[in-house]
Amino acid sequence: MRWIPRVTTVMLLLVAVGAAAACGSSGPKTSVTVTPVPGGTAELTVTMGDFYFDPNAITVPAGQRLRLVLPNVGKMPHNWHLLSYKGPDGKEFQSAVIQGGQSSQIELVVSTPGTYKFRCDVHPDVMTGTLIVTGS
Repeated sequence: MRWIPRVTTVMLLLVAVGAAAACGSSGPKTSVTVTPVPGGTAELTVTMGDFYFDPNAITVPAGQRLRLVLPNVGKMPHNWHLLSYKGPDGKEFQSAVIQGGQSSQIELVVSTPGTYKFRCDVHPDVMTGTLIVTGS
């Protein structure tokens, strides 16, 4: 009967490993720092897959014009929406909803240093990222 606790322990360990692997399956977790382009536009590709952004953390200097190229490599529709920061037109920066296999672009300038969240409005609870705007 000593084997029962060992079997139980092994089964619990396998369940824990499986759960950890499932949590990590939401796609790459990468960060990137945008190289400043004085007086110009820096370009960055943010790949959108099913339930992830890659990169999901972006650092950019305040005032840098940034063009995001947004390919959707997933099967589901996605968009890119910067929360809590409004452009000169009084609206938050966001792309249109992009169907799987399609791509779009958005240009933005964030002048105020801080940490901002971005998300996919179609999957707002699981598809998120951070835009860090540093002092110039």
